[in-house]
Amino acid sequence: MDYKGALEDYNKAIELDPDNIKAYDKRGNAKSNLLDYKGGIEDYTKVIELDPDNIPAYYKRGNAKSNLLDYNWSAAIKDFTKIIELDPDNIPAYYRRASQRHNAEDYKGSIEDYTKIIELDPDNIIAYSKRANSKKYRDTKNNISRDYKGAVEDYTKVIELDPDNIKAYNERAWAKSRLKDYKGSMEDFTKVINLKPDEDSYSERGNAKRNLEDYKGAIEDYTKALKLNPNKTSYYLQAIAQAKGKSEDYKGSIEDYTKLMELEPDEVYFLFSRGYVKQLSGDLNGACADWEKAAKSEDTYIVQLSKKHLVMHKCQTEAYDGFIDDY
Repeated sequence: MDYKGALEDYNKAIELDPDNIKAYDKRGNAKSNLLDYKGGIEDYTKVIELDPDNIPAYYKRGNAKSNLLDYNWSAAIKDFTKIIELDPDNIPAYYRRASQRHNAEDYKGSIEDYTKIIELDPDNIIAYSKRANSKKYRDTKNNISRDYKGAVEDYTKVIELDPDNIKAYNERAWAKSRLKDYKGSMEDFTKVINLKPDEDSYSERGNAKRNLEDYKGAIEDYTKALKLNPNKTSYYLQAIAQAKGKSEDYKGSIEDYTKLMELEPDEVYFLFSRGYVKQLSGDLNGACADWEKAAKSEDTYIVQLSKKHLVMHKCQTEAYDGFIDDY
């Protein structure tokens, strides 16, 4: 559409009739479509001056204020609040106000609006999902903690209404993990994998299995995730190496850390970690050799950690005497 040409027509109409509500409204629409939100706000404000109960004008002005991206969420909230005063059952207004309240970090207010939508429309999947999302945030303004339990309940309702809703299973699994319900989290990620397997679902299920001390299962999932995204070889290989170490597959863990050192020779953490696994396997000399090398790196944290282990395990290295002086 030729919005610029339309502007000229609406300007002319307003010149002929300064109280032409329709012309102001249409011109506001054209300006908003041209991303001139301030101009749009001015025109919608004029419509409201001429017709104070014009709900569409408040809605459009509220949206234009939101699109300004000046973080003045309260200005848009006022317009949506006015709509609700005029029409207490206006679901779109509750949606928009809830969104702006969430942006303003007023999660309590956002949750209240989504709750109202659910009262008006008990099977509204979007409202349950968005309310769950707001519940996951800590509301410092109202001194309210994160409500992961409430989020799980809302995602469960979404799943009841839509049993194949992948996003709801993903989000519920994430919330369950924050509640340390790793078994429930694993089950949800398994459902996601059954519906549509992807790297993230295998990775997250691997994390849940790791937390359940099912290291073999975790390794299997990390391996599948790695096959789906070879660009994250270091990330998954490290997770696999750690899981192997936890499951006492020290030989496999050492091999993986060695591979990581080849892939990222400047990442001294892998050298330190290999030394740690060598020590667990009973190869103290090999562990001391790795820690001594790591202690000569430029990574301050790893240097201190390596020195600590050299002293703690009484490693007889050429640098031992110098390191022991630090402790």
